[in-house]
Amino acid sequence: MVTMILGSILLIFALTLIVIGVLAWTKKLPGNSIIGLRIPEVRASQENWQAAHQIAGPLWIVSGISLVIGALIAFIATGWMWLIVAFSIIASVVFLSLGANFGARTISIVEAHEKNLSASTKETTSEVSEPATPEITAPAPQVDLAAVRRAAQESDE
Repeated sequence: MVTMILGSILLIFALTLIVIGVLAWTKKLPGNSIIGLRIPEVRASQENWQAAHQIAGPLWIVSGISLVIGALIAFIATGWMWLIVAFSIIASVVFLSLGANFGARTISIVEAHEKNLSASTKETTSEVSEPATPEITAPAPQVDLAAVRRAAQESDE
């Protein structure tokens, strides 16, 4: 009885994860506040939402497949086989979190890159409009090579 209930629950979660993963991967997951990444950078635009979820989607599908394996084993599990079910649940959580992490980090990197590009564009336009100022450079320090060689020789002895 417990095996049927746990197997059914895992199977429902697995199918849900697979459907969400496929929708995310194919850029068909609509922006919402319930399912998906709820990070300000991801929710800033539709392009960010789709890009982040397209990256997370495949790992969410793998997470669902892991739960399918656990569910199928849960239906017939006895004794040590419950370890396989537990491992599949842990693997599912790991893949789910990896997908979310990769999606969120990718968007944060893209946002930082766009910010750097806009900052460098502003710098180049300000450099063009301002007159060039000569740079003051300090003379390079002189190195006494003979002293360096003596110090190296003494450390070898």
